[in-house]
Amino acid sequence: MYLDIVLNINLDMSSAIDMYSVYTKTLYDKSNIINDKLKNTLKMFDSLNVNNVSVKDYCYRFSKYLKISPSCFIYAICILDKCIDKNIVIVTSTNILKLTLTMLLLSAKMLEDDIYNNEYWARLGGVDLTTINKFEKHILESIDYKIHFDLLEYKNKLNRLRNAYLKSLGCYYN
Repeated sequence: MYLDIVLNINLDMSSAIDMYSVYTKTLYDKSNIINDKLKNTLKMFDSLNVNNVSVKDYCYRFSKYLKISPSCFIYAICILDKCIDKNIVIVTSTNILKLTLTMLLLSAKMLEDDIYNNEYWARLGGVDLTTINKFEKHILESIDYKIHFDLLEYKNKLNRLRNAYLKSLGCYYN
């Protein structure tokens, strides 16, 4: 189901990915100070090195090979924010791609009628099946399987993301 159609919102894939990548970049820019304190601890979602692939390119890969709507990217941010609010994750440059993979998988399972299996998602995301299952289970258990957001929450998040995205472009819109 495409939430943007239900809410009568014009949301194209390119805009959704742009908003997602700009927003997540602000998250890991803010976490650099926190991350310095955690340098010696490798967390579940962390890679050993900063990824060579940008968040934007990684998202475009998912949009190309999976049948997911632009709404999934906004919904993924809703889930990610819930995880951040509950101190489950800290977004860093070394974990953003694995977090993106996991949040998109969960949002697709919530929003889409026809989704690919976890094995396909894992291959596309560059991890093995055991790893993606571990990521999914960890997030779901950590938020008590509460990944439902009502339409008003979604619409408010989308409006905040649009405003932040426009501001990042130098446009100030209210």
